[in-house]
Amino acid sequence: MLYIRVIQDEYNEDLIFKLNHFVSNEDFYLKQNDIIKDMISLFFSNSSVFFRYTEYDKDLDPDKEEMRNYEFKVFYDSQCPDRSGYLSNPVREFLYNYYKSNNEKDIENIEAIKESLLINFRQTPLDNMDENVKNSIADILYDRSMLCKLTDYSKETQDFVNQKLVITSNEWNFPYNERLNSEEDLSFIRDLWVKLDGEEDIINWLKYFSSGFSCIITKDDNIYDYSYYLMYTYEEWDTDEEIVIHVFEKERGSFLKNVYPMLKLKFKDRISKINKL
Repeated sequence: MLYIRVIQDEYNEDLIFKLNHFVSNEDFYLKQNDIIKDMISLFFSNSSVFFRYTEYDKDLDPDKEEMRNYEFKVFYDSQCPDRSGYLSNPVREFLYNYYKSNNEKDIENIEAIKESLLINFRQTPLDNMDENVKNSIADILYDRSMLCKLTDYSKETQDFVNQKLVITSNEWNFPYNERLNSEEDLSFIRDLWVKLDGEEDIINWLKYFSSGFSCIITKDDNIYDYSYYLMYTYEEWDTDEEIVIHVFEKERGSFLKNVYPMLKLKFKDRISKINKL
């Protein structure tokens, strides 16, 4: 299920719309980028769309210690996906170098030794683990898992963003206080505003940055003079976590007048207005 929440002022209730995808949850998560792409495209049929990527200093993140411990525990319990050894390979390398003096004579079986060390690490009770090993691996996992700057991503992703980057800003003049400003949040570095050209670019953005997004719809390429500001979030409802697209409109009523008819034409009876989320 996907919801659209059109934010109103303090005197009026938000407008909420439900989009039924009529597929299983598993199929939806495979197709959700196409559904979201189709929906966003209706907002900027005669306008431009700018997606925002925010850079943070991960070492100044106030939640660093909590996230560092979390990443360590998830990896230790073998509960995290590991794309082609993205996390486990540097941990193997660290363990091998840390215990290298014990393995120097067996250089023909280095990879087998590294794998054995990783298995032994996961079988060692945390209370009995070398604190240097524990802290070093926690640092490795935090650094690899927390992608907080564009340079943390692949060259393909960096090239995509840099080729379409239009505005770099450290100001926040938008209607939703989703983060503190740069004076209050010392970890904040800057916002990168990237102009996307069409549906293929949107699909690529959702592929590169899968955890969510915010974007501006504007007619004159001025991000501070926008028609709509969209933000993709997850919200708890009953026992489920649902995708919600928050919509802020510059001109009140413009969503109902200009966008909703196109959504209705596109999705027909799959989209409907509801009283509350």
